[in-house]
Amino acid sequence: MSRDAGIVVSGESVPWFEVADGIEMKVLHLGDDLPTWTVLIRFQAGERLPHHIHLAPAELYIIEGSGTHRATGDFSTGDHVFEHTGARHQPTTFHEETVLLMVSYGPVAVLNETGELDWIMDVDFFKQQLGPQATAAVTASA
Repeated sequence: MSRDAGIVVSGESVPWFEVADGIEMKVLHLGDDLPTWTVLIRFQAGERLPHHIHLAPAELYIIEGSGTHRATGDFSTGDHVFEHTGARHQPTTFHEETVLLMVSYGPVAVLNETGELDWIMDVDFFKQQLGPQATAAVTASA
């Protein structure tokens, strides 16, 4: 496939998968030559995004819902959030069901309750979650 063509991913055909209780993701794109990834994330009301560190910049667009980001304040539908490399965040709380689009330019380190590394959210993590056939559908080399 020519890179001139780009790829279209049918968001309706991509399944949600559970990352934690009340938190689901839908992978829309995984970089094949860069560590970038694009996901939809759906949080149930009252859920909290765990303590984490952005190891690369990330951008989030709130499609629907609202919450409180302890480092930047309240956010709601239509807001854009930019995360700098090295940004370290305490848990983020969601007031209502919230769906956001996240474009990350590299990994995110998810920490446990004591602040130690629990797992890394990156292209390899998503490839493991999706399996080879689904991964091929969302990579630039598909």
